[in-house]
Amino acid sequence: MPFKNGFSLLEKVKNPEFEVIFTTAYNDYAIKAIKFSALDYLLKPIEVDELKAAIAKLERIEKNSNTKIKSDAIDLLLANLKGKSAKIAVPTFDGLQMLNAEDIIKCVANESYTQIYLVGGQKIMVSRLLKEYEELLENYNFFRIHNSTLINLKHVTKYVKGEGGYVVMSDGESCEVSRRKKNELLSKLALVQM
Repeated sequence: MPFKNGFSLLEKVKNPEFEVIFTTAYNDYAIKAIKFSALDYLLKPIEVDELKAAIAKLERIEKNSNTKIKSDAIDLLLANLKGKSAKIAVPTFDGLQMLNAEDIIKCVANESYTQIYLVGGQKIMVSRLLKEYEELLENYNFFRIHNSTLINLKHVTKYVKGEGGYVVMSDGESCEVSRRKKNELLSKLALVQM
C-alpha cells in the first residue's frame, strides 16, 4: 500500500463490523494490531496451517459471536511475544536492515528523515518521519523527549536538571528535554527496568 499501511486504513473505519487478520513480514506491529482488536497476526511467509487456524477462529466467531475466543487469541498473541526481543525493519538505500530495538539509543528527526543512533556508534538515515518510529517503538521503553528526539529510556545514564533539563545517553551524547515533557520523562525513568 503506497504511502499508507493497514493501520492508516483501520483508523478511518469507525466501529468496524468485521474481523482483521494481519499478514506482515514484520513482528514489530503485533502490539499495535492487538490495539486494533486483530483476530490474528500472521508472519510472512504464511504457513498454510496457521492460515487455516486463523480462518477457523473467524468461523467460530461468526457462529456464536463469542468474545472469549477473541480474548483467548489476544492472550495467546501476548504470550508468544513475551521474552522476544523487538526487531524492527528500517528501509535503507539497498533494502531493509533489521535492528534490535534494544540496540537503538535514540532517533532524531531531520526534516522528513530520521537519523537512528545505534550502540557501537553506527548511524542510519531513513526516509521516514520520527512519528512513525515513535508509534512503532512506544511499547519498548522509548519516549519522545522533544519534538525532534525519541530516546530509548534504557540508554539514559543521567538526567540533568534545568528548565526542561537534558539527558545523557549511553553513547555520551546529551539530548535536550522539552519543558512540557519533563515531568512525564521523570515519571517514566522511575519505572524503567534496566
